[in-house]
Amino acid sequence: MTRVPVSSSTRVAGVIGSPVRHSLSPTLYNAAFAAAGLDWVYVAFEVGADDVEEAFGGMKALGIVGLSVTTPHKDAAFRAADECSAAAGRMRAVNCLHWSEGRLLGHNTDGDGFVDSLHEADCDPSGLSFAVLGAGGAARSVIEALGRAGAAEVLVINALGRVFMGEMDCPFRAIDNEIAACKLGRDAQAIFVDFHAEATSEKQSMAFFLDGRVTAVVGTQIGRAHV
Repeated sequence: MTRVPVSSSTRVAGVIGSPVRHSLSPTLYNAAFAAAGLDWVYVAFEVGADDVEEAFGGMKALGIVGLSVTTPHKDAAFRAADECSAAAGRMRAVNCLHWSEGRLLGHNTDGDGFVDSLHEADCDPSGLSFAVLGAGGAARSVIEALGRAGAAEVLVINALGRVFMGEMDCPFRAIDNEIAACKLGRDAQAIFVDFHAEATSEKQSMAFFLDGRVTAVVGTQIGRAHV
């Protein structure tokens, strides 16, 4: 696999967030571009909250063809988009921006990606119950996608004791961190899924904080900080 040399015609895409220097996205995308023989390059943009609106505004002027959006900019990306997919609109959170005919389009793939991973593991979420740790953009997308997939219940455990769900149409209950810390029994039949770090025995023990009706515990960036 040989990388196409960067030239004056190379197209630029990237990931924007803060922090973002730890991201593996440049490695993954650049390998994919090289395998496909594309004259594209993918880089990481470390941008703070105070500058993110200017960064999104500069995408067109700089010729950046698309951005993956990570914490804490998914809400700002929603506001920057000219048009959003149905899921992103319901969640008011965007994790992918790209240009199409001069318009900046926003999508949110977090939830569908999670549900697809369940299906790949031969787990149909229909009729099952889930617990989600955190209530940021990724969490909201996962909750919305589980609702569309027919989950019976989504228990949202948010350290702030509140959750904004946009226009989500899915049954859920929000509880605060004090209730989340209560040990409800050690007979839970649950698995722990974390988007941002490899599960450890300590994190996996969070499954035992939930009773047997919970099928899976989903940890997102905000939830991880409190496990």
